[in-house]
Amino acid sequence: MPQQNTPTLGNNPTKQFIIEILSSEWPLPARSVYNKLTKTYQLSVTYQAVHKALKEMSLQNIITKNNDGYKLNNNWINQINKFGEKIKKDYENPVKPKVLFEYEFNSLFEAYMSFLPELEKNVAESGNRTVIFHGVHIWNCLLMRSEEEARLKAVAKNTKFYVLANKSSNFDKIMKRYWESYGIKVKIGFHCTSNFDIVVIGDNIYYLHYPQGLLESMETIYSKINGLSDIDIAKLNKDIIYKNCRIFVVVNNNKSVADLIKNWTISQF
Repeated sequence: MPQQNTPTLGNNPTKQFIIEILSSEWPLPARSVYNKLTKTYQLSVTYQAVHKALKEMSLQNIITKNNDGYKLNNNWINQINKFGEKIKKDYENPVKPKVLFEYEFNSLFEAYMSFLPELEKNVAESGNRTVIFHGVHIWNCLLMRSEEEARLKAVAKNTKFYVLANKSSNFDKIMKRYWESYGIKVKIGFHCTSNFDIVVIGDNIYYLHYPQGLLESMETIYSKINGLSDIDIAKLNKDIIYKNCRIFVVVNNNKSVADLIKNWTISQF
């Protein structure tokens, strides 16, 4: 099978190979793209799936269509070229992230609540009000009291939040609906990290490292929740939210890295 040489598009191999095809031959109708995917690239995919991928890529302005078929969008090609030049420049002139702080918290509640003043500070001081969250799970809103909830709503009115989470349990779906009610953009079931969370506020990048026992408690309890009626608040507080454990947060400051994370995350929506 031919190797992939172009920048990837998340975790969708069909779109990746469509770019490979249209980078060497264009324009092509949908049927020709499908034939090349299945014969040349030996990809197991239906024509309907290929047609859907082409439609999505058109909406994302990655490709364009005329009477003769599909081809790559020149504006997208220019963006990829600029991205490559930036990566080349960064590698030739590396700037190591500056470690600003290292924190240790004794519970998930303490760790989560430490971000509220940082978000408020960003609204007050920063011209860049885009905030990124990459998580193992969607952050649990049930730990907020009325005061914190009011403060977060005030922040959300002046901030663009983009949230990605690895897991897609029913509990994550419940949390997703809650965060979306604030106008926050959320995608779940999207692999974006491993066993830690990433938060980007301004030029600061926060890495939250959880103990394995806390992650296992999340998996066990969240997997048993099918709806709101299944949520045992007392157990959630005891085994997750206020569980005594060591959570480490490392804060780096690097505008280039922060911008890369922001731009990539936004492109997933």
